[in-house]
Amino acid sequence: MPQYDKVVVTDVDVVFLGDIAKEFIEFDINEEYYLAGAKSGLSRLDSWIDKFSSRYDKEFSIDERKLLNFAGGYYIFNCKKIREDKLENKFVDFALKNCERIIQPEQDTINICCGDKKKALSPRALVCTYLYDMYKSEVDYTKGSGYDADTIKDALNNPIQVHYATTKKPWLEVCPKQELWFSYLAKTPFFEEYMHNLMPENRKILFKFTLFGRIFNFTKEHAK
Repeated sequence: MPQYDKVVVTDVDVVFLGDIAKEFIEFDINEEYYLAGAKSGLSRLDSWIDKFSSRYDKEFSIDERKLLNFAGGYYIFNCKKIREDKLENKFVDFALKNCERIIQPEQDTINICCGDKKKALSPRALVCTYLYDMYKSEVDYTKGSGYDADTIKDALNNPIQVHYATTKKPWLEVCPKQELWFSYLAKTPFFEEYMHNLMPENRKILFKFTLFGRIFNFTKEHAK
């Protein structure tokens, strides 16, 4: 995008709950950072993320694994510096040469090619929905893989971006923070189209989160 010096890059399976303007404006393109993003580390140490991350031990060197420290889903890119250092060519070259071993293609490529020229945003910047299933008790909050309990709580309670990062998507099945996605969908012109095209077997998903559905379930439960 030669007409821009910096851009926001985001996944599409997200909802934004906070203002991203301040961080975008304050990101200085004259610094040495290729991007700003959210560092990994909100997940619990004994969670399934540990097992998933162990796959990297086999495919990546120790030095490479140290660079895989930023989550995908939300970046502020320094287009000016990316162009100056011809980083786009490095992205493509790395991806082509390592396509058989990279596990999260764009995230692995960006992390390694950008090296240590990555600026950390607040942990609140990107909060994956699976995190809400990891922290159920006070003890859980003491097991964060990169942040203390207060920081994790603040991120989960006050996220800027909520990312539906697994295969569980709110438009397909019941998942954490699904009501947020529907609340935003209902404010768009696409809500009617979505309802019209919703497969019969999936209508129960939406029904669960409507006022009528909640009233129905409440009366059904108390009628027993």
